Amino acid sequence: MKYCISTWNYLANQELEKSLPTASAEISQSGFGMELFLNWLPDPAFFDRSNWPTVRECCDNPRLSLHSRHTKTFTAEGIREEIDLCRYLGAELLVVHPISLGIQAGTLEICPSVELGDRDLRRISSIFEYAEEQQVTLALENGTLEILKWVRDRLKEDMGLKSFGICIDTGHANLHRERDPLYLTRLLLEFRDELLQVHISDNHGIKDDHAVPGRGNIDWPPVASILKQIDFDGPFVLELRTPPPPESAYQARDFMEQLLAAEA
Repeated sequence: MKYCISTWNYLANQELEKSLPTASAEISQSGFGMELFLNWLPDPAFFDRSNWPTVRECCDNPRLSLHSRHTKTFTAEGIREEIDLCRYLGAELLVVHPISLGIQAGTLEICPSVELGDRDLRRISSIFEYAEEQQVTLALENGTLEILKWVRDRLKEDMGLKSFGICIDTGHANLHRERDPLYLTRLLLEFRDELLQVHISDNHGIKDDHAVPGRGNIDWPPVASILKQIDFDGPFVLELRTPPPPESAYQARDFMEQLLAAEA
């Protein structure tokens, strides 16, 4: 199994005194892969293009992915630069949110708030076409099932683009458990062929606690059963607000390993 720690964990746990190179070294030394969250608040200029050689030197990890900084805003130039960085670092993929593609919808929504059309398709497809040219895969994280299906059907099935994938965030999906108790498992099954990454965390369905799995009310055995059924073996990105980052990641990894072994 491939398990990764997000550098977002260090921001969420207020470990801002740690530089990104220090956090990166700690992650690598712990034996985990790494997802670079590109909005590094203690040093906003760290991912500027002029600093890319330093980024490559300090973030050398055999299981590396990137997470877009564009989680609330969109610029075509910004997302293309992140695609360039992903290729430069040789990372596995770049995780994007709906807004990262200019879709005016939130990652945490369950009901579509926008209707997508030809103009959206031109904008979104140009981003994925550019990613394909750069040999970079983009994994679209959550949003409503309907929006994910629309993008998937247009890009993959109609246009045949290979740069499209899906990232399912377990915590985000669980926020809709009262309205749809099966929402998380429905997402996993619907996008079984496009699933490239799973963000692992738990909550009680009220707010996105980013807790260690098993400390919320996600029904994990059905999740593990589907992951085994579709032969998904990671990467699992551990997005946790439980301090400190390495120790909570070990706890999350052990929980998932035991859970998946029980489903064997």
